[in-house]
Amino acid sequence: EEPAASAVPLTHSADQTPMSTHDLSAKLPPPHDEEPAQLRSDILDELQDHLICATDRERRRLQLSGRPADAVTVWQSVIERFGDPAALARRLWFDAMKGRLMTQRVLLGAVSVGVLALVGWMTIMSRTLTSVIDQNQKATAAILEHMAKEKPSQLPSKPSELVPVKFTLTQKTSDGIPVIGQLVHMISRNGEALRFAKLSETTNLYGVADFGVLEYGIYELSIPSIGGTLTEEIILRPERPMDLKIAVPAAPAKGQVKFEFAPPDWAEWDWITEDHKPPAGEPVLLVRYSCSSEVKIDNREWIGADDTQSIVLGADGIYTGLIEVVETQHSLAQFGGGGESRNNDEIENVDRLIDITSRIDTLTLHQGPLRLTAEWLYRVDNAPGLDAKQFLVRPVSRSLNPDYARSLKATQKFDRFKFPLVLDVDPATTQPQVIHVPSNDPSTFDGDELPLLLPTGGGGGFF
Repeated sequence: EEPAASAVPLTHSADQTPMSTHDLSAKLPPPHDEEPAQLRSDILDELQDHLICATDRERRRLQLSGRPADAVTVWQSVIERFGDPAALARRLWFDAMKGRLMTQRVLLGAVSVGVLALVGWMTIMSRTLTSVIDQNQKATAAILEHMAKEKPSQLPSKPSELVPVKFTLTQKTSDGIPVIGQLVHMISRNGEALRFAKLSETTNLYGVADFGVLEYGIYELSIPSIGGTLTEEIILRPERPMDLKIAVPAAPAKGQVKFEFAPPDWAEWDWITEDHKPPAGEPVLLVRYSCSSEVKIDNREWIGADDTQSIVLGADGIYTGLIEVVETQHSLAQFGGGGESRNNDEIENVDRLIDITSRIDTLTLHQGPLRLTAEWLYRVDNAPGLDAKQFLVRPVSRSLNPDYARSLKATQKFDRFKFPLVLDVDPATTQPQVIHVPSNDPSTFDGDELPLLLPTGGGGGFF
């Protein structure tokens, strides 16, 4: 009976002794990093298929010719026609890896050429730099030798790095009386701390702020007076003392103002309360205002303070004592807030406690432009936890339908009679100046896009 084809060995040794597939795999080249995972098994499988076919063919041929057809004879005949399987396996492996091996060789060669070129370039640059340094040293030595032969009187003197600095402040004009006790700041822009003088001085009995000597460079002069603040760039140059006379504006005049507004007719407004009715509390206005002034003396601009203040207008006068309610679970429950929390962009939409003892009839303001905005509030008369000197107010915008307010606002146009108002405070009048607040217009509730009180401020349902 003939042996099965699968029992035929794949390779042989020099003495024609059959060898295992493991021996054939061991004769392949060592594993490579970029070698495909199935390459070796594919080569062995392919060789096995061909050797099985060749063995079957040689066995039949020997049987037909009457020659011995034992396994050793058949295998020798296969090897004579087919060749050494181990050599063939290695050739197939190299054919499969030829592209990857060549790429590595080319890359290695390119890197070697690049390294050689870099080394050569660095050698040339080193020689060139050495030559330039030698030439500079020779030129420097020649200059020093020439300067050593010069007479001392021929050498220029080094300018002093310290500059005397002082400012004389007078009231209103350059010939005015001295301004005593005024603080003057000098802020260095040289990037280094000053070592020889203070950065701030106060004017003496003669109106002089003496800084002694400062290092030359660029400084910022700042004088925060009661009539405004001056900010100016000062350049100190070597051997050029700084002695400036500066006229300081007087304090701005003040005037009395009071406000008038009509109670809103908000019965037909669209409310989001449970009964869709307006709040039952008395309407009041939260007014935010800022006064600014600008005085120019001798081409110097003095800018007045522009701080924003808040007041509440009621039917009985002006309240200046306002406290924002801090939002905690306790305070929300105490004042009926429902325990809801708000984001930072809704921080203006908060309740406020009003101090009744802070009520006044008129407000004292500096002369000049007055910028003013307003927001509707209503009194919460049933708020628990209040004493006899306090009452609570809540923004109307928390109960008004924002879509309704935006739809009305879309039909309106802003003019100087709507907010924000920009008015002039006139202190020359003997009677308080009356400011009429246009308060009975729900379309001025903005919802999302709120007009600005200041270039960097705004929010909170301003009109």
